Amino acid sequence: MTSLSTHRVKPRAASSQPNPQLAGLSALAANHLRKAAQALAVGDVQAAELAVFAARISAPDHPESLRWAAAVLLRQQRLAEAVDCLQQGLALLPDDREMRFNLAVASNDLADPATALASLRRLAGGATDAATWMRLSQEFDRQGYQEDALTSADAVLKTAPTDLAAMLQRGRCLHALGDTAAASAQFRAVLARDPDSAAAWFS
Repeated sequence: MTSLSTHRVKPRAASSQPNPQLAGLSALAANHLRKAAQALAVGDVQAAELAVFAARISAPDHPESLRWAAAVLLRQQRLAEAVDCLQQGLALLPDDREMRFNLAVASNDLADPATALASLRRLAGGATDAATWMRLSQEFDRQGYQEDALTSADAVLKTAPTDLAAMLQRGRCLHALGDTAAASAQFRAVLARDPDSAAAWFS
């Protein structure tokens, strides 16, 4: 049985700055969602659940209500309910990357690989920055799609050719695909830049 690690599924961080995602909410509902974000940030899932419930009394179908409801449900391992909230949110905001990534992770852990893979590949189709590519590579790798993971790692290295984490990730993918010679060469390239890399030596 797989479990959903909270460090992999992160809701959008709370901020003191005006949040355009809260547009259309009453001041009270928006304040409840800010409280939910703050509560989740410190691990108080029960307080976050209560805050989201209060927000959804007046705004049950607002994308941010659905986002934070899903974030709470994910922490509670209520995956099917979380997926339902994420799908409702994406019906309103189809290009929301965080909700789509969370849908990919939750769907995979819910034994729905087709939805998970489709979500990841849609994200990959719109990825433009190294951080997103790296996150995708790691998740493709976790879900067992090493070719996609390798493509994503290569995309990182196109923009950041000396990124040691991406170099290690590329080596992992090559090894998983059975290309041990290329994987070894990749790990040696890491060691040339960082001779103390325990991960590279071990690999």
